[in-house]
Amino acid sequence: MTRDRVRPARLLVTLFRFTCTRDVADAAIGDVLEELDARIAAGNAPRSPSAWLNAHVLRAAASTFVAGLPAALRAARYVIRDAARGLARSPAHALFILGILAVGISAATVTFSVVDAVVLRPLPYAHSERIVEIGATTPELPRTGLTVEQFQTIRDHVPGLEAIGISLVGLGYNVSIGDEAGASAPRGVTATAGVPNVAFAAKASGELGVGRVTLGYFKVLGFTPLVGRFWSPDEEAHADGANVSVISYDFWQRAFGGDPRVIGREIHVGNEPSRIIGVLPQGADEPNMPIAVWQPSDALAHASRSGPFGLYVLGRLRAGVNPAQVTAQIESALAPLAAAHPETFRNWRPRVQPWLDMLVGDARTWMLLLLGIVGLVVLIACVNAANVMLTRSAERAHELAIRASLGASRRRLATSLLCESLLLSIAASACALLFSTWGIGAIAHVLPPLFRSQEIALNGRVFTTSLAAAVATGLLFGAVPAWQASRASVTDMLKDAGTSTTGRRRWRSAFLVIEVASIGVLLVVSTLVIASFVRVTTLDLGFDRSHLLTVSTLHGYQGTVEDVQRHLAAIPGITGVAAVRNGMPPLVGMVYGGAWDETTIARVDGRAASKVETYRVTPNYFAVSGMTFQRGSTWTADDADAHPI
Repeated sequence: MTRDRVRPARLLVTLFRFTCTRDVADAAIGDVLEELDARIAAGNAPRSPSAWLNAHVLRAAASTFVAGLPAALRAARYVIRDAARGLARSPAHALFILGILAVGISAATVTFSVVDAVVLRPLPYAHSERIVEIGATTPELPRTGLTVEQFQTIRDHVPGLEAIGISLVGLGYNVSIGDEAGASAPRGVTATAGVPNVAFAAKASGELGVGRVTLGYFKVLGFTPLVGRFWSPDEEAHADGANVSVISYDFWQRAFGGDPRVIGREIHVGNEPSRIIGVLPQGADEPNMPIAVWQPSDALAHASRSGPFGLYVLGRLRAGVNPAQVTAQIESALAPLAAAHPETFRNWRPRVQPWLDMLVGDARTWMLLLLGIVGLVVLIACVNAANVMLTRSAERAHELAIRASLGASRRRLATSLLCESLLLSIAASACALLFSTWGIGAIAHVLPPLFRSQEIALNGRVFTTSLAAAVATGLLFGAVPAWQASRASVTDMLKDAGTSTTGRRRWRSAFLVIEVASIGVLLVVSTLVIASFVRVTTLDLGFDRSHLLTVSTLHGYQGTVEDVQRHLAAIPGITGVAAVRNGMPPLVGMVYGGAWDETTIARVDGRAASKVETYRVTPNYFAVSGMTFQRGSTWTADDADAHPI
């Protein structure tokens, strides 16, 4: 076999020439070929000359590339090699540090992935920090919406708002295409049943999210149509008869295959026909739930349809304007209305809140607290690792002294120890990422329903943060041992006494104090959190919440309340079924107590009337929910027949 018949791979030669000059690459390849010829001539040919040749050319390319690196990078290579050898000589210490850091970093990674998805990540809209929810607060209702008159006044007389819109999202309707009319459906019925371990869910086929919004809502979120257009102000003013719709990108792809000729096609929302006039771009959605069809809201034309809790209003602040300034502008704009209707505006205050804060709610506080607790756990792990590293550096004092006497500088010794810490922390981070994939999957089944909880995952932000935490952790627990090594003299290290030993003792004592203090804080905070949780779970809410389930039937169900009760009562294990109209049991619904109605009660003594929330329920509602009467009793079945819910 001759050299002419064996040549290195063309791609390998090209890469070799790319890493250095052509002459250097050709000379190195020639040397390898000559060595192969000599082996063949001596009868010592490799089993696969081609593979041998490519391997040696690759090795020559790597050596040439390393030789061409700057001196600092070449030195880093040897530092990493020395650090790896140092860790291999003491595997027990290395595995201990690796274990405690992997547990701490994995806990921090899982916690941060949850907090980032729910709390920290901005909303997926342009300048989302300028989107605010605009409402009001009163002593009776801490969170309430706006009336039509208030909305119109704010829209026309508050200069700090770039756009403002009304939203009625989250409605479920049967949506069908063409002449296939969807079945109409009555308002939802909610039932409660005293049942252990029974789940019931019903969702009509073709039921999709439908959003009823004003044109300003699209301006607030920064949406522009991908195909077609939005409805005009005139179509919005006559929303009852406009029958126009804008559909989402996903619904366009799923139902129409992305056909651009979808404009003008007819769909049925419930039993009402509607003409498609536009398609939103991909990713343009409402954060609470996926919306397939958007239609103009008639809230401004029918003030009574805003409900007792007012209109849900979103606004976009102008650049440089903050919520406090807009709140002051709203108070000024509504001053004439307040003067004309003093009873309505008594104790009434506008409320302007960043939309993300409203969506996250109280979860922000306890999630950030949990992140702080996990941070303490990581700190304790770092302190433990630092103590182990100090102990290990004391055991290696003789080795470090010999290296120093042979010419290793203090900087080189400190860098080597610090590199050991970084290697351990990065390896721990790699293990932590593996643990985190399991941990995130497990915590998804434990967490209660939270805003964006379905988006919890190991994404780029979480991975980058985990890597940064690993580097910071390595620097944190490796800095003190490295600093001690850089300060110690060769004589002291050879004697294994003096300043270096005394310094290590002092640092170990300081680390012990930090560790005990951190554990004390962690125990106190954990005790307070657990005690608060126990108090909340044992608080008397006025009804028996044990074995109490809720069942909702929204649009798409054709039966009556009695049908729902009869079917649920037939399920084995059901002990009682009750219903509430357009609401949910107390402390369960999205709107305070769960009621969706309000009335004014006049006092017989002539004092000012007061507004209260009202429920329309079946007579056995109190018995099923475990509510007891202080006085009197519920109404009879005859009264219920005369006033059905």
